[in-house]
Amino acid sequence: MKKMIENYTKSCELAINRIKELKHQKKQLEEKNQFCKIDELNLERRIRVLYEEYAYMNEIINRLTCYLKWKGGI
Repeated sequence: MKKMIENYTKSCELAINRIKELKHQKKQLEEKNQFCKIDELNLERRIRVLYEEYAYMNEIINRLTCYLKWKGGI
């Protein structure tokens, strides 16, 4: 169970890093007025999906942590 929490935590970190990369890319394209490229790359959708996945993974971490605390495993 603890290993699952660690894996989900690492996945959350990766998701946040990817969100930052995509937001940076979007900002650069906006500065160059390349809004069509933003649409072509589906950057807004990809960022939104990553945020949703991050929230879902965080919820799993919270539930697993609560379960371990309840069982006395932490």
